[in-house]
Amino acid sequence: MARTEKAAFWILVFLLIVGVAAKFYKLEKEVPDFKFSRRAASRERAKPAEAEKADRSAGILDLNRATAEELEGLPGIGKVSAERIAAYRSAQGPFKAKTDLLKVDGITIALYKKIEPHLSVP
Repeated sequence: MARTEKAAFWILVFLLIVGVAAKFYKLEKEVPDFKFSRRAASRERAKPAEAEKADRSAGILDLNRATAEELEGLPGIGKVSAERIAAYRSAQGPFKAKTDLLKVDGITIALYKKIEPHLSVP
């Protein structure tokens, strides 16, 4: 190899090593942030009992835990609608957002707007 070819080869090797090192450094810095955000999310999901009691006393129902009887207490929700909500939740799994309630047969946008302030989805 000529002298210039050797120099170019070593420059490329050096740049490759620097690039790989930078990539690993960046990945290492990102991992703690990810772990922190997962912990924060899990803390937020695990509501303390006092907070759940406060929600109940304020008239806010957890859409994923409320019984059909509790759902009947919402404005505009009768026995049939409450049973449909509970049946939908049993068949499809927990609600991920309040708006998922619109997928339940019989829940209109107007009815949703009426009951939305009384609901929570953790």
